[in-house]
Amino acid sequence: MDGHLPSSKSGLSERCVHRPDTELRQAFADFLHLGRVVFTAPVPVAVLAKGHAVGVGATLVLAADQAIIAARAKLRFPETMLGIGLFADMAAMIGHRATGRLAERMLMRAEPLTGTQAVNCGLADSLAEDAPDDAEELIAKLAPGPSRLAWAQAKGLCRANVLRVPIEDQLDSFLRHWEIALAAEDIF
Repeated sequence: MDGHLPSSKSGLSERCVHRPDTELRQAFADFLHLGRVVFTAPVPVAVLAKGHAVGVGATLVLAADQAIIAARAKLRFPETMLGIGLFADMAAMIGHRATGRLAERMLMRAEPLTGTQAVNCGLADSLAEDAPDDAEELIAKLAPGPSRLAWAQAKGLCRANVLRVPIEDQLDSFLRHWEIALAAEDIF
């Protein structure tokens, strides 16, 4: 893949990495597992996005306790535009950070947001240009107080029912949409 997204589902087959189904499934499973580890980690997790965060990369930004993004970076979920379906975790994490309506706009219309827009609507916490240089200072601000255990408990309770759809079900749905999109290209 050359790093550019096709403007429609046309051209998907030429731009997608062709891998055996098991490798593709495992790659996406790994991304989903990583997103869930970040989202549920009992320690503070900060993510810095200096460039564009697209699809599962954007999901990792949303999973963090502190999402820091460059003002000119883009946060985008182009899967619907490409006709390849979505992962439920994407919608759940947008809904957790902002509103369900924003999730609809970003996911159904593939509307990108700049880093500044992402901060203004709550999808990111701060701009990279404003972030402290000291990582320990940043983490200390994320989990204040004498008890990190109490912080971890609060995080666990707040996020307990957000990611409900099993990863295997998400992979089945996503890959089914992927196959349909590739088959539709063959028709035209």
